Amino acid sequence: MPQIPVYNKGQGTTVDLATGSLSPQASVQAFTAPGRATENFANNAQQIAFNFGQAEKKAQGDAASSDIQSKFLEEANNKILTSQTTDTETAKNEINGLVNKYTNKIAVDHPNLTRSQIRGITNNLKELGVRAGTQHRRQSFARGRIVESKNNDQLILKFRDTLKTLSKDNPVYQANIRGVKKIYEQAELNGSNKGLTHPTFKSFEKAVLSDEVFLKVNTGDITGAENLVKSSTIIDDEQKFKLLRTLRSEATVKQNELYNQTIENIDQEDFTTNDVKLITDKLELNQPFSHELSSGKTVSFSPESIGTGNKLKLINFLNKKAKQTVEKDANQATALINNAPFTDTKTFSLIASESYGGLEDGIAQKS
Repeated sequence: MPQIPVYNKGQGTTVDLATGSLSPQASVQAFTAPGRATENFANNAQQIAFNFGQAEKKAQGDAASSDIQSKFLEEANNKILTSQTTDTETAKNEINGLVNKYTNKIAVDHPNLTRSQIRGITNNLKELGVRAGTQHRRQSFARGRIVESKNNDQLILKFRDTLKTLSKDNPVYQANIRGVKKIYEQAELNGSNKGLTHPTFKSFEKAVLSDEVFLKVNTGDITGAENLVKSSTIIDDEQKFKLLRTLRSEATVKQNELYNQTIENIDQEDFTTNDVKLITDKLELNQPFSHELSSGKTVSFSPESIGTGNKLKLINFLNKKAKQTVEKDANQATALINNAPFTDTKTFSLIASESYGGLEDGIAQKS
């Protein structure tokens, strides 16, 4: 016989709810679940609002940090580029002053920042300050070395000029050499040897040698100049060869200048045959000398300064001058005799003797 269906055994129809099924005999959780869902939603909303607040705070802090750091870097870079300080301690203090300046401005310019945000930005500024300070000190040190290098160069050149006036055996000469050497040693250690006219002490020694060599050339001591080059321990054989070649060329120019100057000095003087003979004998000794002419004037010669070739030219020039003097004297004497009233032989002999200095002279006899 068919049975009547029993629905939940008389317990009613089961109802499905969003929070679970609600059976005819629902548990207590079925009634408390909707409340918990509402509570969780509220909590989530609060968390979201908090997170938004935190994100906003962080954004404000990041913006403030970027603004402050950007302004600090701009001023620090400008300070580094325009500062003329050559002292590293001053450079350090300049950057530290900027760090303090911007640290004190954080809370004033951005009052909404938290203490932790201010501490973070302060730490960032200090880190930037360390980097900027290092760069500023490095560049200040470099500027200092440039200034010191210029001072060194001026001092070294003054030493060189002083050495030109001293002999090598002079104690002041040796003291100056030691002083210059010390300057080079210290400059090499602290980096202030850049841009020197003579980059190294050895190049300075070469310059001093060149001064000594060409000083002798200018005074006509060519042999002394060549001996300086040949005996030098500062330059090698190849450099000696080049310097000697240059020296000979310079010597020739200087010898010609001195020869021309000698000719110019004596060109207006009268030289007798006897003057020329005495001068020629002295020229062969190759030493400087002075000679009193028959006219009473004194002339000076420096045969070693004009060179052998010019010395021979000088002798030829003097012989021509002597010939001109004899001819001039003969013309003057003849004119005197021709214009004199010769009343007798005795008077003629007396005038001729006074005019020519003695009748034993061949020209006098001819006249």
